[in-house]
Amino acid sequence: MDEGQEDNLAEAFHAWVRDQSSNPNVLSTQGVELHRGRRVYKSATLRSFGNRETGTVSRTELSLGSYPRRMFGPGFDFDDPTSTWRCDNEEIDRVRALLTGEFNDGGYYVRVERGSALSGLAEAMQSGELQVDSVTGLIESLAAVPGVAEALASTDLVQLVAATAERERHRTGLTLLQSAVEDAATTEASLQAILEEHWWMFGSRYVGTTARRKLTLLDQFDIPLVRADGALHVVELKRACIPRLVIDHRDNAVLGPDVHLAVSQAQSYLAALDRQESIIRAEFGLECRRAFATVVIGHPMHCHSHSADQISEALRIYNSHLSRVEVITYEDLIQGAANSILISTDEDRSGEPTEQT
Repeated sequence: MDEGQEDNLAEAFHAWVRDQSSNPNVLSTQGVELHRGRRVYKSATLRSFGNRETGTVSRTELSLGSYPRRMFGPGFDFDDPTSTWRCDNEEIDRVRALLTGEFNDGGYYVRVERGSALSGLAEAMQSGELQVDSVTGLIESLAAVPGVAEALASTDLVQLVAATAERERHRTGLTLLQSAVEDAATTEASLQAILEEHWWMFGSRYVGTTARRKLTLLDQFDIPLVRADGALHVVELKRACIPRLVIDHRDNAVLGPDVHLAVSQAQSYLAALDRQESIIRAEFGLECRRAFATVVIGHPMHCHSHSADQISEALRIYNSHLSRVEVITYEDLIQGAANSILISTDEDRSGEPTEQT
């Protein structure tokens, strides 16, 4: 035997695997010698406990021990260790993660089981498709960790959770509106109920709806919005199913009579606001001199006599000659709301506001 082989043998260590044990609850035992010195012996042992008949593992235990050399006789005293240390199940996984370098950053870590409510959470956050159910599961798991609430106060997680929940609520509202618009039997009242709750679809420049809808003596608005500068914006809602949204007149596609009646109604509202401007400003703190009205009416899917391009062009021409009133379809409203959700998702991914064009 040459010198190199002797060195290899000197560095050899003992490892063992046993499938049988005097303990009927032990399924298997694996061990490895960590250190064999003149005065102490160190080893690590991994045991699986469970049912021998079914082979089901109920618990895994990792134990480490230090054993002194016998005072009388050869070998080490394995019955009377100097010290021992044990950990079970998920504790073993934490030790393994430590040894494999998985903790690159300090902080709190949550164990995620396959099939649990948190499974796939990281991928969902990266894709911007984080759902409210996943956020709820995350919060419930974190709440069980001591000190996490205080730690979260100095992070952006609270803002992330709030933004995610709000975006999910917006998606739900948009889906509800789309379904209602597609149904030709949906009434104005049904559409109004949805949009009163999801007034955000009209844009981010509004701070909400007014506390009272009845601002004039004779008229009651469908959805009165308030701009950030205090000006009033009146929304007049009509049905989505308007078959005569566009009609032919002298070889031209023009908006039908339902649109003209709706616009006349909106203009009457604005005239009433102008007459009572001083009273409304004093009582409600709203600015009516710059009040504006939007009429939401029809959808190209219910107007089979003309194409979407013809409807869009007729609306463009009509709106270009209006003052303080605009007309949009439910298709325009839905598309704008969908773009708003998309922009907010992109902002959360990048961490910076997305420039809107």
